[in-house]
Amino acid sequence: MGKLDNAISYMIGPIDYAHDKGIGFRQEIKELTNDAGLLIRWLDPTDKLEGLGLDVGDEQDSIDQMKRDGDWVGLQRMMKHIVHVDLWCVDRGDFNVGYIDKDIHMCGSYHEIIMSTVLRKPTLVVIEGGRTKCPSWIFGICKPEYMFDDIPSMVSYLKGVNDGTLENEWLVLGNKLPMIE
Repeated sequence: MGKLDNAISYMIGPIDYAHDKGIGFRQEIKELTNDAGLLIRWLDPTDKLEGLGLDVGDEQDSIDQMKRDGDWVGLQRMMKHIVHVDLWCVDRGDFNVGYIDKDIHMCGSYHEIIMSTVLRKPTLVVIEGGRTKCPSWIFGICKPEYMFDDIPSMVSYLKGVNDGTLENEWLVLGNKLPMIE
């Protein structure tokens, strides 16, 4: 069994202002890790586990409607639930993967990356356009070896962690726990 077999990872990245609601990069990560034979269990906020929330499209439509209607109390109630669920996912991850695009305004994603590092989770970050485009603050909280210029490079790193060719101190409990249903 590989080190990452059944590991759990939350997928951090922009949704609000992303043209595809953040689905594209998450799908690419899932496809490339699957093609690489990695048996990672992804927690994806654009494809939520049943009972954790609405479909991302319906969720965004509701948020947009509440903003148009000025339903600030309803918006606060909905966002409080979303933040709670997303931070639970950060906490649940054996490691977490973030995606940063400096051209997309991100609020929750930065919060999730910070929480992941505070929880001492291995926090991998892919930066659209390469590390030269990364906000400098991220270098103060993330290890440079966990920062990647593109998704294929990150997947290659995960393969090395999985097969043991890359030394690391990761504590992966996902393969010791029952499967998420």
